[in-house]
Amino acid sequence: MNMPQDWVRTALATTGHFEDSHQPFGAVTGNFDGMGISVGVLQWNIGSNSLQPLVLAMDPATIHRLCPTCGDALLRACKSPSSQGLEIVNAWQVGGRLAPPTLAELKALAQSDEFVAQQVDAAAKVAQRAYNTASD
Repeated sequence: MNMPQDWVRTALATTGHFEDSHQPFGAVTGNFDGMGISVGVLQWNIGSNSLQPLVLAMDPATIHRLCPTCGDALLRACKSPSSQGLEIVNAWQVGGRLAPPTLAELKALAQSDEFVAQQVDAAAKVAQRAYNTASD
């Protein structure tokens, strides 16, 4: 049986409220943990290479629309080896804190329907494997 996407979305939204109760899918943090930036409900990040597939699956025009000042650099960071990607996104920060304009753009990206769909899809693949294992 395929796990319904609405189950996954509900589980993510519920769990995400413990991280960012206002907008769980739109959570964004700077480099407090060595991962560069962490974006979204499951804190997809550059350092573990979990953010890159989600960003690269999106239309670049959407990224540029939502992130007009940091979009090019974000795409470069996601196409680069993680060490170079970390250098790119760390340049946006002072003391692990993102500059307010960059933070606002990344939150707009994270909360967009397009990126939320990427988050749910990525989590659903893992949830489906777990569901299948539990059902066997």
